Amino acid sequence: SSGINAEWPLRPGLQNKPDLSNLTDIKKQLKTAKRQVKLSQITDDDEDEESSMRESMINLHKLYKTEETEFANLLDLAQTTHPELLIQHPQLKAMSQGDNLLKTSWELHEFVLPDTSACINSQGLNVYCGFYSDLEPVYFVERALQTVEGRLEEHALQIIRETLSDNCFAVIINKKSLRVYGATTQPPI
Repeated sequence: SSGINAEWPLRPGLQNKPDLSNLTDIKKQLKTAKRQVKLSQITDDDEDEESSMRESMINLHKLYKTEETEFANLLDLAQTTHPELLIQHPQLKAMSQGDNLLKTSWELHEFVLPDTSACINSQGLNVYCGFYSDLEPVYFVERALQTVEGRLEEHALQIIRETLSDNCFAVIINKKSLRVYGATTQPPI
């Protein structure tokens, strides 16, 4: 007989491995779309560069929305039969804790056109103006992060909550420059 016997009882949950093929596809498309945004932002010999740049950014935004929908579909699995998904996908973990703000793969330049400079609001904070899909204008408020004990993400969320209270729909962290950006549709005065 062949060494592997099909009659071993499988641990419950293993036989119905979650289907992550959609998520994998979306992640591949995201990689390509992110590259496309970078490319369109560094090529400037083109007459209507802004429209192609905008187009590549909107395309990426659509994929981000698709990814969120897919995460929402997987949330139930992650909270019931497949807790390992929470470990593999930080965004799912955040969602499972009722926190949909933290966007782990977003980057500021994907929402703000390259020649946009920041304005300074009455609190002395840098505010960048950009867009997200069909939302325009979207304001991105910049705060500096302190290097803290514990998790940078929690620190970032807390700072943005204090700054924007309930008006925020996304939080973007730039770990390299220790900056965090809160996205809001209401002008942060």
